[in-house]
Amino acid sequence: MEIAMQGILEILDENVRWWEQAAVTCEHAAVRLPVGEKEGWQLMGAVYRERAEKHARLVEQVRQGNHSAHR
Repeated sequence: MEIAMQGILEILDENVRWWEQAAVTCEHAAVRLPVGEKEGWQLMGAVYRERAEKHARLVEQVRQGNHSAHR
C-alpha cells in the first residue's frame, strides 16, 4: 500500500505544478488581450489556480493521514 500511496502522491504533486502553470499561462495571456477577451482568460487562470490549491491541500491531507497511520 505504501508504494501505491507514494505513486498517487507523485501524480497529485505533478497535477499541482501543471494546474499552477496553466494558471500562470492564462494570466500572462490575459495581459495582452483587449477588454472583453481578457476576462475569460483571467477567469480560467483563477479556476486553474483554485484547482492547484485544492490538489495541494489534498496532497497535504493524504501525507498527514499517511504519517499518522505509521505512528
